[in-house]
Amino acid sequence: MSTPEPVVMLPGTLCTGEVFASQASALRAAGHAVEVLPLGSDASVDAHAAAVLSVAPERFALVGFSQGAITALAVLRRAPARVSRAAFLALNPGAPTDAQREVWSGWLAEAHSEAGRRRIGEALSANVSPENQNDTRLRERIIEMAVATPGEAFEGQLAALASRPDAWQTLDGLNLPCELAVGRDDPVTPVDLHERVLGHLPQGTTLSIFNQAGHYAPLERPNEVTGWLQSWLAGETPAPASGVG
Repeated sequence: MSTPEPVVMLPGTLCTGEVFASQASALRAAGHAVEVLPLGSDASVDAHAAAVLSVAPERFALVGFSQGAITALAVLRRAPARVSRAAFLALNPGAPTDAQREVWSGWLAEAHSEAGRRRIGEALSANVSPENQNDTRLRERIIEMAVATPGEAFEGQLAALASRPDAWQTLDGLNLPCELAVGRDDPVTPVDLHERVLGHLPQGTTLSIFNQAGHYAPLERPNEVTGWLQSWLAGETPAPASGVG
């Protein structure tokens, strides 16, 4: 029996490894070596990608969530031969807008304060689905990740977001098995954006849409996201129960 391939998981902005806690645990139980690598203080997407590659196995499956998915594309630009397959969750491959940069500039002023990161985490926690708005434990987990993220790491994440290049051409050049997913109620990277992304990914890629999930699908629908990743690693089409669109 072959050894399950190693998996590298990249969380998003103000996320710790907690965002992938359920999925990483399940994949490790199935025999995969799993590395969850929160984005650090590097100030560009390419620098984040280089940091990932410096500690990743020689060849691995790559999972990216939100800003982690943007970083995953940068990894694929730099070292496509090292990645066996890629899964993108809540991906926006476009360049930042002026409105986004203005918001991030305001966040930067609070980056090095735990109280400031808590306030930003509280705002971000509102990006869960309407069904989950009253789940206080879920929203507190999102806030706790924000508080636990070091200020210098958050500052680096904001700089990388603000300077990131347009990555649509990177999507067009991919030549490996890919999967794509999003929460049905994601207000940050909505379903219609993912429908457009799907058209730029290799033939055979499917788009899975998780019901009763907003931007934080790995926390909102942990079992469904785990099943999606297990199917992806097995080379199977995700099961309809995951909400395949």
